[in-house]
Amino acid sequence: MKICGAFDRGVMGGLNQPAPRFIPEVSLGWVALLGRGRARAPDVKLDALLLTATITTFALLAILVLRARVQRGWLQRAGIAGLAVAALGAGCHTTVRGYANLVPPPQPEPRREIAPGIVYERRVEPAVPRVEHWARVSIEDVEVVITEGDDEELPLVGQTTSAFAEREGLTLAINGGFFDPWEAGLLDPYPQEGERVAPLGFAASRGHVYGRVAPNTSTLYVNEDGSVSFDEPAQVWGALSGGCMLVSRGRRADANGCPLPKLNDKRQPRTAVGLTEDRRTLIFLVVDGRQRRRSAGATLDELADLLVAEGAHEAVNFDGGGSSVLVARGASGGVEVLSTPISGGVPGNERVVGSHLGVRPR
Repeated sequence: MKICGAFDRGVMGGLNQPAPRFIPEVSLGWVALLGRGRARAPDVKLDALLLTATITTFALLAILVLRARVQRGWLQRAGIAGLAVAALGAGCHTTVRGYANLVPPPQPEPRREIAPGIVYERRVEPAVPRVEHWARVSIEDVEVVITEGDDEELPLVGQTTSAFAEREGLTLAINGGFFDPWEAGLLDPYPQEGERVAPLGFAASRGHVYGRVAPNTSTLYVNEDGSVSFDEPAQVWGALSGGCMLVSRGRRADANGCPLPKLNDKRQPRTAVGLTEDRRTLIFLVVDGRQRRRSAGATLDELADLLVAEGAHEAVNFDGGGSSVLVARGASGGVEVLSTPISGGVPGNERVVGSHLGVRPR
């Protein structure tokens, strides 16, 4: 792990990416090099781990054999160095992905006030397992902020949720709605920090509309007076669209009508926002996932049931998977990642996304 950490920190520093907090010894920069796209759930089994470890061992043995037999010219040295880097990368990849499936759930964290009107709590359901990050926000105490867009064809500039929170001086923030274009890639994922995307669905910020209505989307509206609702106002001030409604009139909505039906019945990392019946409290929920022993995630029905039990009268599903993340400003004044994002299948690796939703004191 220490060797991987040294290797990764070198790559991470070169790419100027934030180091994940979940595995402090391993900053996982090589993952940023290979891509931050939407990974499959890291369902790594023992035989896969052994196979990768065996391949890595043979690669190292081959290097030793070549080193003993070839003349040490610059070309041979370059080849040996390349093989060594590839072997180390494969070994680190196996270690990190395996680690993601071996770590048990953390301890629950009781409710604590992050700032006036903002309460955070981490809940753990070990039987699933599932780690849930909850935040209840008193709307009258905060300003609700949506990512701003412009009039370009791709109106949003990609950034991590941490960067958005830092830039806007936010107390709490989550990733927002779905966006396009998006490519996983190996060497050139899209978007990277600063690259442009478009929201999938209606979107607006500070009275400027930059996203068009799209099918299979639902929209959360933030009005100029600070109120929040799912009802379209006469004059739009702020709007952020997600996928389907999870909760309607205090009851679970039908997830079968949601887009991406193959993902609805599988446990995945999730992000959702709910609103109480009196429209005075926002409920943020981020569920960690794709970490088999630590947190498997939630289906959309499970997500809806959690929100109903928490008192949500209406709730919408936002972008999930490797995009899901919740960040908050810590006691030191810096932005901290409270959830465990898993972009690229790597715990702690935060994805660059298009839109975000956050709050700050009035």
